[in-house]
Amino acid sequence: MASKILYVCQEITPYLPETEGSRLCRALTQAMQERGNEIRTFMPRYGCINERRHQLHEVIRLSGMNLIIDDNDHQLIIKVASIPAARVQIYFIDNDDYFSRKAVLTDGADNYFQDNDERAIFFARGVLETVKKLRWTPTVVHCHGWFTAVVPVYLKRIFADDPIFRDVKVVVSLYGDGFSGEHTTLWIERSEKYRRRRQGQKSCDSRHSVIRKPLPLRYGICRRSGCGIPGCRPESIGHGPRERKADARIPVARGRGLFR
Repeated sequence: MASKILYVCQEITPYLPETEGSRLCRALTQAMQERGNEIRTFMPRYGCINERRHQLHEVIRLSGMNLIIDDNDHQLIIKVASIPAARVQIYFIDNDDYFSRKAVLTDGADNYFQDNDERAIFFARGVLETVKKLRWTPTVVHCHGWFTAVVPVYLKRIFADDPIFRDVKVVVSLYGDGFSGEHTTLWIERSEKYRRRRQGQKSCDSRHSVIRKPLPLRYGICRRSGCGIPGCRPESIGHGPRERKADARIPVARGRGLFR
């Protein structure tokens, strides 16, 4: 019986130099597709990837969603390309704040970027939200590399009740490029904040209320006291959707789709 396999990869050749992980991701996706399985493959669109050479192009219908990391909006851009020899399509998660630098995970001195945790969170959320937008239900999620390690946590804690991911099986493959830095609890705190936003369980303070149904982008984000929670409405000052849209002091995000 054919399976639906979601591959979440830290790197894939030929888009990045050959390593153990990049070669395996390239070969495995092709082999599983040739065996009749339905696959979707995602990787970050690092700034060192040559878009013209590899013929990347943006998928307008999937791009435009804003993801909130630490109360800041970051636009999700989805690009796609194909490996001609393998006939495998690759989806790329892109964002100007996190993936425009001409490097992968380390700087010129071989030091990890300070915001790699935010980059990993954005990548994980971008992949899962895009799969939901595709309305495609995977049976297996196979994560490759330590940069994708946030994905299993999200699947088991935040998306556990989502019909698309409820029965999914998770596989994680790690390689010789293991993370040698120090882990912090910041990404856990950010993940918990995201979970509360999705479930509408908590507001930023006693004066604010969270609307369970996400508001369209044209309504903007509540910015009082650094809130930034989508759909959060300060009842005491009457900043409902109509007032927020008209109030020039409160930024209004532009784009398509709904806040997540």
